[in-house]
Amino acid sequence: MESIKAWVYYGKRDLRFMDVEMKPLEPDEVRIEVYRSGLCSTDVEEYFEGPIFKDRLPMIIGHEFGGKVVEVGKGVSKEWIGKLVSVVPAVSCGECDYCLRSREDLCPNLGY
Repeated sequence: MESIKAWVYYGKRDLRFMDVEMKPLEPDEVRIEVYRSGLCSTDVEEYFEGPIFKDRLPMIIGHEFGGKVVEVGKGVSKEWIGKLVSVVPAVSCGECDYCLRSREDLCPNLGY
């Protein structure tokens, strides 16, 4: 299995640069070759103060990035390969009033 280099966050002030195995894609997923990324204030705060979601450690930090789709899962059209994309880092519930009105950015159940 192929691996990549990544900064992996283990907890408060514990960030390690290491090899990480790339997992096979799920049918509805895509793999993105990251061209640019940024760290937001949440990332910096978590590094110094501790994780927001302790049950998800260790994890690769950073959620503001863009790049090119290089691989698609079985359920995704191959037309996506080669397209430039930016990533919306949050996952909405899809069931609340905001989500049903296409205002996922206001979802009270937003997760990452």
